[in-house]
Amino acid sequence: MRRDKVIFLIGALTCLLIAANPAIPALAQASNGHKAVVAPKTLSGREVYEQRKGCIYTVGTDHAQGTGFAVGPFVYTCYHVVAGAKEISLTREGSPPISVKRVIAADRDADIAVLVPDGSLDPGARPVADIGSKAAVGDPLYVIGTPKGLENTFTEGVLSGRRTVGNVEYIQLSAPVSHGSSGSPVFDKYGKIAGMVVSQLKDAQQLNFAVSAATLNALQFGVPISTALRDEVGEDQATSQLALSKLVLTESKSVLAEAPDFSLGMYLSTDAPSYVSRDDIKQWTESELARSAPQARLLVMEDQEQRFKAASVKTALDFIRQYDAEMRHLYVSVIVIEKYSEGRLWFTAYTIKTTFTRPYFTAAGLTVGEVWRKDAEGFIPPSEDVPAKLREAVQKQVHDFTDEWVKGNHSPDSNSGDKP
Repeated sequence: MRRDKVIFLIGALTCLLIAANPAIPALAQASNGHKAVVAPKTLSGREVYEQRKGCIYTVGTDHAQGTGFAVGPFVYTCYHVVAGAKEISLTREGSPPISVKRVIAADRDADIAVLVPDGSLDPGARPVADIGSKAAVGDPLYVIGTPKGLENTFTEGVLSGRRTVGNVEYIQLSAPVSHGSSGSPVFDKYGKIAGMVVSQLKDAQQLNFAVSAATLNALQFGVPISTALRDEVGEDQATSQLALSKLVLTESKSVLAEAPDFSLGMYLSTDAPSYVSRDDIKQWTESELARSAPQARLLVMEDQEQRFKAASVKTALDFIRQYDAEMRHLYVSVIVIEKYSEGRLWFTAYTIKTTFTRPYFTAAGLTVGEVWRKDAEGFIPPSEDVPAKLREAVQKQVHDFTDEWVKGNHSPDSNSGDKP
């Protein structure tokens, strides 16, 4: 019998055996010499506890206490635990407290904050490598936290459901949690992080909620400069980047906060039809800004550069504020393509990308990039007024921007909101 047929028969018999008896473990080596996928080991609750308790920290501030967990060099916790704190410390069972140097990511709506310790984590810590779980309803879940300051408290339950509020996905779990459990990691049966405890319903039993692993992974690691800086920040804080750790936890909900002025940048694809121009896009954008955000002050980039050069920069804090002012830009990019069929116009396709860029802090320091973005695309039949439809689409994008901009700059309730 030919060798390839023998290999095929062996592989087929192996598949039949595994299908007939799921208890047979996945083979470490397939018959063709390639490694097969090995199913992860299911852990008992005790094994999850022993393997993961080393990542748990008590998060203490001058006004609250909660739980955090180490992922690589960072510690995740709840936004509401550290919001407004003047000092933040991390304590792990059997180790001295560690101060927090700064916050590199924060999302008030999702109730997440990511902390950077001042120095490395203590030698006995065992951070998890990543966040990710595909736990389904009915699967077991385990919580390790510090409720009421009781370190490494372990509870278990099941995944009761998945809920979405706005853009935030939550998992509902039956594992008991108490005051001080906020920020506790939720582990699945493989020891993977399925979420982070954020809230519970006080008048109900075992109705507890955690932001999902997907929500945790979607967090943008970066905070706009002006969100981090306030008038009361001292010079020593600014030069050491402690401004971020002290004041990034503002109640502002918008990445566009404190951006009273900015420049406009326009782009139009070179192959766009002659009936639309870059000046048209500029006029449409300025018209919508004047209508929906008349408080916004528009600058040309050259004016920003001159203002920056002429500014009196006496301290590092002055420099950072001025740098933010110089680098705030709203860009509107439009691509328009006409599609023909047999010599006749079939339709006009467009893509519009609107972005707002500004400086922000990341784990690596100061950078400049997109903090807000909106994309749209569509098709316009030849029977319709193409310039009018393009104007409508561009102004819709700009209006979405001004809605967010007003929240961060002129809305009286931009600092309010309830936890889920």
